Amino acid sequence: MIFDQDRGAGFGEVYLPHALDKKYPQAGQEWGWFWVFPAKELSIDPRSGVKRRHHIHDQALQRAVKKTLQAAGITKPATTRSLRHSFATHLLQSG
Repeated sequence: MIFDQDRGAGFGEVYLPHALDKKYPQAGQEWGWFWVFPAKELSIDPRSGVKRRHHIHDQALQRAVKKTLQAAGITKPATTRSLRHSFATHLLQSG
């Protein structure tokens, strides 16, 4: 798992927005805060100069969805937002 590899190499911390890192100093090192779609490579955070992994760029995720739709033969337009709304609808329907 990327999270465990990063932690073992000393890079297992994510950026926390809006002063959350001050309020919860260890939260950025917890699995619950790690990215669902992490970037392939580590990079330097321009805000702090810390080397860490960020999330995958949203355009890369959208391209992957588009490619998957084409491979599955689905011609109806869909986006990452469509998937999010579909997931939320199923959660509501299941109670």
